[in-house]
Amino acid sequence: MDPGVRRRVALKAAEATKGLRGWLHPLPAEAYPRPGMFAAAAAVVVALALLPITLRHQGGPGDQGVTKIEVVASQGVVRLAWSDGNKTTYTVYKSQDPRSFARGEAHRVQGNVWTDSDPASSQVIFYRIE
Repeated sequence: MDPGVRRRVALKAAEATKGLRGWLHPLPAEAYPRPGMFAAAAAVVVALALLPITLRHQGGPGDQGVTKIEVVASQGVVRLAWSDGNKTTYTVYKSQDPRSFARGEAHRVQGNVWTDSDPASSQVIFYRIE
């Protein structure tokens, strides 16, 4: 094809698409927010995503959770003792799977001591105190 013809075709194509920004940019440049707006929007999204996690891990006033646990295995039983000084009733969870205490046992305990009289129910046992 003749270079002059190519040039005319290219010029006509350029004029026909003048003002269009292509399929990646269908809106005019004025319609796009500033780059700082994207950063602010991203910060808001991250803050909203982390809010439930933060609230779940935050206790109320005086609710610091169990701070010290003592585990003693003796004469076929396991004794758990803990301290935090805030609650009178706790739940002790016993499970074979540390990822799912829902399938294990749950025991309501008055005070800060619980004794597992059947620690041989599994080769490995996990305890959680709430």
